[in-house]
Amino acid sequence: MSNNYNNSNLKRFFDIIFGLLGIIILILLLPVIFLIVKLDTRGPVFYKRDRLGINGKRFQLLKLRTMSVGSDRSNSGLRTKSSDTRVTKSGRFLRKCYLDEFPQFWNVLIGEMSVVGPRPEFPELYNSLEKISPNFRDRLIIKPGITGLAQIEYKHAHNDIEAAGRLEFDMDYISSSNFLLDIKIILLTIKRSFRLGGS
Repeated sequence: MSNNYNNSNLKRFFDIIFGLLGIIILILLLPVIFLIVKLDTRGPVFYKRDRLGINGKRFQLLKLRTMSVGSDRSNSGLRTKSSDTRVTKSGRFLRKCYLDEFPQFWNVLIGEMSVVGPRPEFPELYNSLEKISPNFRDRLIIKPGITGLAQIEYKHAHNDIEAAGRLEFDMDYISSSNFLLDIKIILLTIKRSFRLGGS
């Protein structure tokens, strides 16, 4: 069960402030990012794909493109594997320092996501995830996040079994989330990005 903080004005104010900060950083870095991506690979710089948000509502999550165009056309291609050959050279760098996630601050500003929360999943994968963890849909009770407790304490999910394993951490966050925990998760995410800990 979600606690009051997840739907509070404080949480929304927190999201707006960090959302604006994230967008400003993205705008400042975008000329360099644009050049790096365009020199490395053909195709758009930005990428968007449907994800499930609060109460199962679909929205289009924004990212910087890190994979070759069309590599996600089948459900089996939605997850990246370790040393995935579909990830471009520029994309590997963007993933390592989490820069590919920065466009999602726009999703935060318009209210589709929070800065901290369960990572949004692909709608196409929910049936298989619920076969592994029948209560997986319970994580849709709050807005998804750019980062979250599972991203700090668990691992990057390379398959459905690993993705379903995030449920325990997501539900712990949903029930115990508060302002100080959000700050802690953000600081740990920043620390990991400086250590190039993305995947």
